[in-house]
Amino acid sequence: RSRAQATACLSNTKQYALAIQAYTQDYDGNYLPSSNGISTVVSSHEGSSVVASEKGSSTWLELIHPYMKEKYLSCPTRDIISSVHDIASTTGYALNSDLNNDEVVGENKKRSIGKNEAEVLLQSRIVSVFDCGVPIASMNNTDVDTKLVGHDGRRVTPGAIRHNRGGNYAFADGHAKWFRPTAFVQRCSADDNKPCFTP
Repeated sequence: RSRAQATACLSNTKQYALAIQAYTQDYDGNYLPSSNGISTVVSSHEGSSVVASEKGSSTWLELIHPYMKEKYLSCPTRDIISSVHDIASTTGYALNSDLNNDEVVGENKKRSIGKNEAEVLLQSRIVSVFDCGVPIASMNNTDVDTKLVGHDGRRVTPGAIRHNRGGNYAFADGHAKWFRPTAFVQRCSADDNKPCFTP
């Protein structure tokens, strides 16, 4: 059963990657932003920020919907914090935040803008969507090394190890593959062959 669930999840990540490719073609080579609204940084602590999006803005999952056969694909083995209700947090997948640039639009306010393909070399090695317990992440702030504790106090299994101590990762060129989290490097380099997050 767990093998079938991992296979279904791998198929889901591939479908998201192909949808992102279609979106990119329609938007002059620009990748999908994490949302289309303005976000406000409400608090910052030790390098990570809590960000609130304005009402009426759409998440990456809502923006990608026209390119998907099914509206929202979820990992069958996702473990979601019960107090989380927004759809972007409940699928069990994250968009790689390193495919976005932040544009400052005011004090503590920013807008997410997808990078252009010209900025994203080595597309066969750059992650676009992956198993994760939060909807937008990168290697340096994913749930690889720690177990998330939900607002309800329940421990949540990190997405990066939910399938046989590994996770499913889809890449900017549209392919998807299972990896252990230790296989990755943060920044892409032409000098090695490792999968990566930051172009």
